[in-house]
Amino acid sequence: MGPAKATSSRMDNLLVLALSITVAGHSIYVPISLLILGPLALIGLFFATPKRAAKRIAEQMKHIYSQPHEYKAVEARQFSGLDLKYYDDTAAALESEGFTRLGDMENLTLTQIYPHMRTFTRYMSGCDGTVFVAIFQIKPRGWKSILSGTASKNLRTINFQTEFSDGHYISSSNAGSAAKLSAPPQVQALRFEKETPVPEILMAHLRAVAGYAQNHPDAHLSVVDSQDEAMAFQNRYHAMQCAYRQGLKTPVTAQEMRDIAGTERREAGEKVMAEMEKQAAEKF
Repeated sequence: MGPAKATSSRMDNLLVLALSITVAGHSIYVPISLLILGPLALIGLFFATPKRAAKRIAEQMKHIYSQPHEYKAVEARQFSGLDLKYYDDTAAALESEGFTRLGDMENLTLTQIYPHMRTFTRYMSGCDGTVFVAIFQIKPRGWKSILSGTASKNLRTINFQTEFSDGHYISSSNAGSAAKLSAPPQVQALRFEKETPVPEILMAHLRAVAGYAQNHPDAHLSVVDSQDEAMAFQNRYHAMQCAYRQGLKTPVTAQEMRDIAGTERREAGEKVMAEMEKQAAEKF
């Protein structure tokens, strides 16, 4: 393999890895919305071609957005490689504002797909159960942590969500520029950079909730104040995400691919997107 071809293959692999980090985040905070992570190459895709990368992306997006996800209650101490102090400090700060913990859960479906990014989410509830909170960290491990780059190596994220009875959601997170996947039209997404103080994100979220409630007086707020209700919320949100993704012509849109690829991986992104469009067209 010549230098030019080797460089191209590495860029294809980096692109798929960037997608995996994008989709993983997006799905974890599922209800999460939005955001942060996309389909990931198998370990054997270190030298992925655009064709293989496109196929793998399609397979993993289908796996993520075509079935209910399985969850399991876990103990934080099982995840010694994560920043547990971040979880504890963030939860304590919210508890001081009247929020309560609903439990720590692992998304087993995502762990199966992204074993090198295994994590858990701490769920909380506040404002009389109308604000659902997901706290999590995404930290690639192994050789993929080297390829992923400093910007995406360690994503500490918090997401506030509120659901209305008319199917509208307001989702506010500090995923910032890491949130590459578009949200369904029912989701009003407020995105802040990772350095944004949590109280500032929460206040912006509450203002958005109040504004929507004022303009839609017939829509009432959903309440999440138990672990069972948290899982039901997750399942409703995920079903909406699935319907949205399944309605797209390709696993990711051209704009999403450009955002994920960035300037450095633009050419690789264009090649993978072309292959994805070709593969989608061949199904019809």
